Amino acid sequence: MTLVGLEMWELYEGYSLTAKDIDVEGDEVWLSLFKDGVSVKDAIVDTNGDGWFMYYNATGALIFRAYVDCVFRGTDTNVVQLMYVSLYSEIDGSVLIMFEEDDKKHYLPGAAFPTSLRH
Repeated sequence: MTLVGLEMWELYEGYSLTAKDIDVEGDEVWLSLFKDGVSVKDAIVDTNGDGWFMYYNATGALIFRAYVDCVFRGTDTNVVQLMYVSLYSEIDGSVLIMFEEDDKKHYLPGAAFPTSLRH
C-alpha cells in the first residue's frame, strides 16, 4: 500500500478530511475525518461495496457523508473522487456543504484538496 498524501481538506466547524491510503488494486481507500485535529471517524471504503463514508455525532445526528465514486492508484498520481458530499452543522443542523449529483471532488496528492470536476 502507498501513502496517499498528508494534505487535509479543511471543512467547517473544525472538521477536516484526508485520504490516508489506497489499496494496490485501487478499489479501496482509507479515509479519516478529524474534528479539531482529533480523529472521529476512520474507515476503509470499498468502491465495490456501498461506497459511503458517514459520520454521526454522539447524539446520532449525521454530520458528514461522502460517496467514493472512484479510486485510482497510479505510478505517479493517486486520485480519490468523491460525490454527494454533505457537511451539517453540529450547532444548528444547517447545511454547510452540499455537493449534488453533477458535482465531483477529487484529491490529487500535492494539489489543493478539493479540486472541482464537472461532467
